[in-house]
Amino acid sequence: MPDWLNDKRIIGDCSLRDPNNFPLFLTNPTREKVQEFIIGCKNDYLPEKEGEKLNKLWTSLLSDAITFLKTKDKRENPSGSARNRDSIAFGVDELSKYFQEYNAFEALLYSDRFYRDHVMHVFRVWLVGIWILRRTQSVYFDNQEFNEKISRDEIDSMWCIIALTHDLGYPLDKFEKVTRRIDSMMTYFGGNQKSDTGFRIPSHHHFINDFILTFISSKLVKRETEKIDPSKKKSCKEEPNFQTAKQSKFYLKFSKSFEVFDHGIISCILLMKNLVYFLESDLDLSRPFTDNEDARQFYIRREILRSIASHTCTDIYHLYPNSLAFILILADELQVWKRPTFYALKASGGQELSLNAQVPSISEKVIELAFEVVATKDEKASQKECQDYVFALFRKWQKWLRSALGASERKFEVTITCRVKAGRTTTEYQFKSRPQEQPKLLINAKKRDLIQIWSLSTREVRAEHA
Repeated sequence: MPDWLNDKRIIGDCSLRDPNNFPLFLTNPTREKVQEFIIGCKNDYLPEKEGEKLNKLWTSLLSDAITFLKTKDKRENPSGSARNRDSIAFGVDELSKYFQEYNAFEALLYSDRFYRDHVMHVFRVWLVGIWILRRTQSVYFDNQEFNEKISRDEIDSMWCIIALTHDLGYPLDKFEKVTRRIDSMMTYFGGNQKSDTGFRIPSHHHFINDFILTFISSKLVKRETEKIDPSKKKSCKEEPNFQTAKQSKFYLKFSKSFEVFDHGIISCILLMKNLVYFLESDLDLSRPFTDNEDARQFYIRREILRSIASHTCTDIYHLYPNSLAFILILADELQVWKRPTFYALKASGGQELSLNAQVPSISEKVIELAFEVVATKDEKASQKECQDYVFALFRKWQKWLRSALGASERKFEVTITCRVKAGRTTTEYQFKSRPQEQPKLLINAKKRDLIQIWSLSTREVRAEHA
């Protein structure tokens, strides 16, 4: 079995210890920051304590990724020369201030018993994603026209934006839960008092929010056109152009996700409202794009936002293991190391739940993930808590890999093994998903009814590691 995932292993496997292997979109000043970060991780340095440095690194990475994508936009930079690269991505400074507030606010988020680090987490997700991308031959796009029209360097930039911003909406996701707890406490002051702290989107924001939902729910439709050659009086085909069309099933699913403030869709709204790069997005459902570069740029921006929105919307199922949306899910699920829970911070004798992950196999045909969950409390109570954690994990994967329209296109298999150690007892849970087969649940190698994982109450014990 391979070693457990950690900073050193991921960085080594990506060959990122050598600056020559850094992604191309990084500018020289950012390369220096990344190199310092890499050296710190290699030496077991705890960058979690360096909030200001992390914020500067986050800002530099995001700005470099956006400005690089803009240099590849033929409408803005026909020559493609890096000399025309903007020195700043407008709006990143405001988003950086939000990230700083998020960093400072994180201590309050630990009021959720299962809350774990989401600041250092995004950098590690970025590294895990680089590790996965360098193991894949290609990245799947649902519009095949762009498989060769989006370069790997652009994909690296897209991935950086996805990884660094996918959890920005997390505080608002948890706001409702905090409100419920405040309301519960208010009852001790007499009567059934309710606090006036509910989070509501102002009505005049609904227009832009609906645009965002429509944008990430739209696809490109290829249009074949003909023109008449006057000299020959015959029609001949032109280069195909594209038109956007709203996909109702995506619109409904993302709207539902927005209603409950899932942090994926909230993160998309933050990006669209604060970054000029996304404010310049084109969308017209009634007319085709006049230039195919318009279509390509729509697709790049939509793919970034849809990937972020999908990672917290389990109503979205996945057919391809090498799409950016699925790579985000993989990287997010695998990044479990050095993410202490509230109880881990309080505990003097050890963590409540210690989590590790490894990847026996990862390819476009076979994905094998292994998790170790170690509990240090009372054995009986720990077994139940660990099982709740494992079943919550399996529930998500069952929905992501469920049978649905187009599922015959799913050609890869997934095996997730969770070894739970509680006291002197070790239990092995395994979830298996195979193409054209019903998924299976095994407990200590014995097949169990998969509906068992749905019988578990979705109370507060949801595993909040995504």
